[in-house]
Amino acid sequence: ALLHLGASTAIVGADGAAMGDGYWGRIDALHQFCEAKYVVSPYVAEFWNATSNLPFFILPGVYCAWRSNAAYDLRIKVMWWLMVLVGSGSLMFHGSMRFKWEMMDEAPMFLLVLGGVFSKDDSCWLLTGWRKQVVHAVCVGTAVCGMGLYLYSGAYDVFVSCFALLVLMDVGVAFGSAWRPDEHGSHA
Repeated sequence: ALLHLGASTAIVGADGAAMGDGYWGRIDALHQFCEAKYVVSPYVAEFWNATSNLPFFILPGVYCAWRSNAAYDLRIKVMWWLMVLVGSGSLMFHGSMRFKWEMMDEAPMFLLVLGGVFSKDDSCWLLTGWRKQVVHAVCVGTAVCGMGLYLYSGAYDVFVSCFALLVLMDVGVAFGSAWRPDEHGSHA
């Protein structure tokens, strides 16, 4: 198979008896968390995981809408909107435990970190000229290959490892940017 779509999982009650499908249908997420499904609400698979995401898309969305006329760089606005996308995708994923919403949770996480790398463009020596192209290629390659390998294998550890590697690369770029000032004396 070129694409692993996850195994379907029936809802199981506290007594271990199958309860059928949840409100959103049969659970088909590649990875499931430890929270019991559809216990707090018949409409939300993982109630606490889902509701904990509300601040991640409400607050950035309100802030970005409120400050939309501010003189922020477009790269900064994109970062705020990516936070909205991550939060809403995560809300829907944990609310439904469906594969399509899992992808709308996890793929935007890669995009958010890539946005963090791109938002540093031309701010320091490490992200100018040919070095910028190399950093972009390595980071985008890690995200694309990582997501592809994750989808192919269905192994959540692949996602976590590739995401952690991408975050470490972003942190490395940030430290590398601050290590040596650019031509204007900026330390990033």
